[in-house]
Amino acid sequence: MTTAASSNLRFERTNPVKEEQEYIDSITEDVRWLGANWEDRLFFGSDYFGQMYEWAIQLNQGRQGLRLRPERRPGGVMRGSLTAPGKESPYRNRSAEETWICSSG
Repeated sequence: MTTAASSNLRFERTNPVKEEQEYIDSITEDVRWLGANWEDRLFFGSDYFGQMYEWAIQLNQGRQGLRLRPERRPGGVMRGSLTAPGKESPYRNRSAEETWICSSG
């Protein structure tokens, strides 16, 4: 991989405190073997958790966040098909406050 552009290596859904170092080392070794060089730009999704949490609050308060959905039912009854529309989630019109209370546990 020859490129003049700089790049980052980011591990998504990983927390370096909980991951085995062997797992991280194995992936970084393989990516270096492919020719990548991220220099000192190694990141983990958990590095951004605080910021992502704040964004989730803002999205939810602005009614742009994802709504909790009921468990998927047999046959995909809620999501519909190519020939039949899906059913609206009973949680779709839930208030931002109620959604936040439910999703924050």
